[in-house]
Amino acid sequence: MKICFFSHHSISGKDGASLSMINIAEELAERGNEVYIIYSNRAENVSHHAHVTNIYFRNFSMRKSLNDTSIVSLIEYRFKEIYNNIVCFVLKKKLRKLNIDLVHINGIDNNIGATIAILLNIPFVWHIRQFLEEDLNCTLFNKEKTYKLMKKANCVIGISKAVCNKYEKILKRKVELIYNGVEPNVYTLPEHAFQNKPYCIILPGRITKEKGQLDAVKAVKKILEKGFDIRLKIVGYGIDDYYNVVKKYVIENNLSEKIEFIQYTNNLSNIRKHSDIGLVCSTKEAFGRITIENFFSRIICIGANSGGTAEIIRNNQNGLLYESGNINDLVNKIEFLICDDNKIAIQNMINRAYEDALEIFSTERLINQIICIYKSILL
Repeated sequence: MKICFFSHHSISGKDGASLSMINIAEELAERGNEVYIIYSNRAENVSHHAHVTNIYFRNFSMRKSLNDTSIVSLIEYRFKEIYNNIVCFVLKKKLRKLNIDLVHINGIDNNIGATIAILLNIPFVWHIRQFLEEDLNCTLFNKEKTYKLMKKANCVIGISKAVCNKYEKILKRKVELIYNGVEPNVYTLPEHAFQNKPYCIILPGRITKEKGQLDAVKAVKKILEKGFDIRLKIVGYGIDDYYNVVKKYVIENNLSEKIEFIQYTNNLSNIRKHSDIGLVCSTKEAFGRITIENFFSRIICIGANSGGTAEIIRNNQNGLLYESGNINDLVNKIEFLICDDNKIAIQNMINRAYEDALEIFSTERLINQIICIYKSILL
């Protein structure tokens, strides 16, 4: 098969949606397929994938902030839409020469992949990987047009039951559930959690209100006030004023020696091997790749009981869930984990999480499901 992926726009190229797409593309190429990825700009950190051909062609994301209602913004997006339409006709010629069999659209960003597939009469798959409004605080410019095109897709895939449920209601069609896959060898670490004090919590991800870093900081403050010694590492980049709000709270409450901010890194393993607890405080995570990475890394997860997180973490079995937004509940869960009396229960949960990651969330399982969908479309 000749498969062409259309990547969503990404600052780092190492976010969960991008990494999941790259995993699929590389494994498909390893299995003898001819694979291409269309990138919207030339990002050096996504320029090399094993056996995959990358094509860089400037186009614009049509996501916009929920709060962005200005006339200037409306005009700007109209021009972006016109530009993207021109890109469609240029890329159409390129894909026709490549004789592509199938288009795979990664995320909700713009309509270019779908438009080209329809113009060339090529089947296309639309992979929904985000909660735009709930998790990213944004929406689509002209989303009615996007939804109309999504209805024409040969298959629409959601990465969690929560995502599937949302878009089945919007699109009035079946959305196939395929959980993201994570490559075990990249993230697996030896057993190390809760062996050395002070215990350390890691919270990776972009620093925005939707990711809940301030809840984590407030919970750690309460834990410290109870006399426990603990550390929190917040890993990621801030994209709005929320980052300054969180940092200000840390400084004003004299927490700087206990809470560390680490700039974005694409190698969390070095941090995880010195960590014991992984936090997921997102108000509505579409899936939660970070959670699976933590499972493989043999650190225990505490997650908010919402979105995809609540599907991955089984409370008191492979991790702990707390009521989203309830800081006291989060404090109770952390306190349970750092209490030495619970070490056996904690180790059992860590082991179970690792087994679940291998059985349910491996790359091999994901690829097999994807290939089945491709074959059903192309036959």
